[in-house]
Amino acid sequence: GLIAKVKSERTKLFGSSRYKDGKIMPEAVQLQRELAKVGLELTLVDMTAGGDIDATVFGGIERADTFVVFGTADYGDDTGNPACTYYESKFALSYGKRIILLRMIPYEVQFEELQARQLFGVNKLSLEWIQGTKMPSSLVRDIQKAVDDPSTAPRSR
Repeated sequence: GLIAKVKSERTKLFGSSRYKDGKIMPEAVQLQRELAKVGLELTLVDMTAGGDIDATVFGGIERADTFVVFGTADYGDDTGNPACTYYESKFALSYGKRIILLRMIPYEVQFEELQARQLFGVNKLSLEWIQGTKMPSSLVRDIQKAVDDPSTAPRSR
């Protein structure tokens, strides 16, 4: 069959994060709000919403130029759910998405999952926002800069 080529958009970002008690991290919601003010649309999928989570997640990644990893200690855990952060990040990597790593644990703390250690071990853009602290004032600007950088644009564009 014919494979539809989905055009990704520069102003769309997909947020990949673990869920605590089925809830989206407050930091992710705050970042979504702040990015919207500068015209960047950060998609966060509510895993409790029902419907076809897989299609929502992978479709969202496909449409976004940029994949934002909320790097908590347990990021990249293969929970057995096809739409877990482990598979989300693999999918984003295989599609050559621009990856923005948001490190949310102190540098002396190890990520629990190999997938996260591997992601954060590569020399990709890594920004820092320790979970539970105030959002760094430069964060939105740094993300904007990354999104505008043509050298990191997805290959498939």
